[in-house]
Amino acid sequence: MSDKTAVVVGGTSGIGLATARQLSQRGATVHVTGRSQARLDAVQEQHPELQVHSVDGSSRTAMGELFAAVDPIDWVVLALSGGAGAGPLAGLDLDVLRGAFDAKFWPQLTCAQEALPHLTPDGSITFISAGSARSRERPGWPR
Repeated sequence: MSDKTAVVVGGTSGIGLATARQLSQRGATVHVTGRSQARLDAVQEQHPELQVHSVDGSSRTAMGELFAAVDPIDWVVLALSGGAGAGPLAGLDLDVLRGAFDAKFWPQLTCAQEALPHLTPDGSITFISAGSARSRERPGWPR
């Protein structure tokens, strides 16, 4: 697998970072993006095998430039996240929830569109939603 290239958008923590580390351990060249320079610096210090890029996943131009620079790409992992919008269903603030949706959905779509021209013929894009999507315990839901 050493000739494979991956880009993990939102890969400075959590599932994104774990995925980046796994792909790297399996021999891929892995590029990790994030908005927080402090988190990128920490990733670079702790995992020097990962290539880090300060890029905002919601910027079509910035993501297009990154994908073009890394081209060709075998795997794109979209792990952009945010914590807003969680909680008991009955008490969710719909404005906050709309904002959380916008903050996750549109950047993932933007990244996917910008990545497509740079994927290898058998390349893939993986969308990661949230660990809570598979949770058995959902506060506020009837049992």
